[in-house]
Amino acid sequence: MASQEDRIIVLEETISEYQSVLQGITYELTKIRGFIVTQTEITLRLKQDIKELSQGMETSFKQLSTYLGTIETRLDRQDECLGTIETDIIGIKTRLDRQDVRLGTIETDITDIKTHFERQDKRFDRQDARFDRMETLLTQIVERLPKAP
Repeated sequence: MASQEDRIIVLEETISEYQSVLQGITYELTKIRGFIVTQTEITLRLKQDIKELSQGMETSFKQLSTYLGTIETRLDRQDECLGTIETDIIGIKTRLDRQDVRLGTIETDITDIKTHFERQDKRFDRQDARFDRMETLLTQIVERLPKAP
C-alpha cells in the first residue's frame, strides 16, 4: 500500500497533466471562437453587400426600363419616317437579348450565393452543436478536478 506522501505526489502529477491539457483545450476553443466570430462578421457583411447590390440593380432596372421606353417611342417615330431604322432596331434587340442572358447569369449567381449561405448556416449549426458538446465535456472535466485550496 502506497504511503500518504506517495499518493499526494501521484495526485499532484495527475493534476499537472490535466492542467496542461485543459490549457491546450482552452487555447484551441479560443482560436475556434475567433474563427467563428470572423466568419459571422464576413457573412453579415456579404448579406449586406448582396442586399445593397440587389437594391442598386432594382433601381438600375427601373431606369433602364424607363430609358428603353423612351427609346422605343423615338424609334417608332423614326420608323414611320425612315425605313432604314429597321437595322438599328434589330441591333437593339440583339443587345437586349444579351442583357437577358446577363440577367439570367446574375440570377444564377444570386442563387449560388444563397445556396452557399444555406451551407454556411448548416455548418454553423454543426459547429454550435460541437461546441455545446465540448462545453459539456469541459464542464464535466472541471467538475472532476479538485478545488484549489
